[in-house]
Amino acid sequence: MAEPLDRDSVIRLLDQLGSDQDVEVLAAARNLHAQISAAELRWDELLMPDEPVPAPAPVAADAATPESAESPSAADTNGNDGDTLALIEQLLADPDRSEALREELEEYKIDIAEGEFDAKDHKYVRALYQRLIA
Repeated sequence: MAEPLDRDSVIRLLDQLGSDQDVEVLAAARNLHAQISAAELRWDELLMPDEPVPAPAPVAADAATPESAESPSAADTNGNDGDTLALIEQLLADPDRSEALREELEEYKIDIAEGEFDAKDHKYVRALYQRLIA
């Protein structure tokens, strides 16, 4: 069973890769690799591409969550929440997705509904979608 990936831990480990202490760098690299492997993810699922991400397909009206329909967040007024939810649903529709990725995507849906999803998070989901679908 895949371990959930802790984003803050991954960021901390990535920061440690810049240390001037070789032992610390090596330990961080090994720990980072172990966490990615335990989450049953690949690097191409985590890294965002340089090229622009195409706009998602339109979302059916019944796909919107009641929370986002009743109280749109600032991000939703730019279309980001709805677009990101559509991408997440398309990713979840693929039965070959790992359980770890499915759990992460479901958590994103909760974060969006609670207004805890920022521009970087939206950009990450778009990049993830492009990597996995394109």
